Amino acid sequence: MTATLQKAPAASLTFSASAASREIVFIDPAVTDYPDLVTGVRSGVEVVVLEAMADGVEQISSVLAQRHNLTAVHVVSHGSPGRVQLGTSELSLETIDRYSWELQAWAESLTNTAELLIYGCEVAKDDRGWVFVNMVHSLTGANVADSPLSRLTDSN
Repeated sequence: MTATLQKAPAASLTFSASAASREIVFIDPAVTDYPDLVTGVRSGVEVVVLEAMADGVEQISSVLAQRHNLTAVHVVSHGSPGRVQLGTSELSLETIDRYSWELQAWAESLTNTAELLIYGCEVAKDDRGWVFVNMVHSLTGANVADSPLSRLTDSN
């Protein structure tokens, strides 16, 4: 079953697929053609479309607080070396300290071997990107990687 975008009130997150999924994807709606991404996500992966006008890190934290034993968390957003844009928030080398408690709390939702896969332009590129990836790994305990979209969709 392919996850589909469901109509939701403007003030709420959009969910699809089962809440019992072992994988979850968070999609920033600023990503071009994000509805096409939603419909192309592999079957069995829970899809959450973030609110554009709210703090994306806080939104992710709120959803993950209600999930357990996740094997993978996927994040689709715009980015650059060492930076991911999530709703109105930026998770970057400059802001990671502000979100450190939230990122540490994400670990409670993950298995010991979970992956945090970031689909954003060049997030892990160069020294700045590698430092960012390593900091996110240290805080979440997840194996963190900048990943191609084919890993998330049925087209892989």
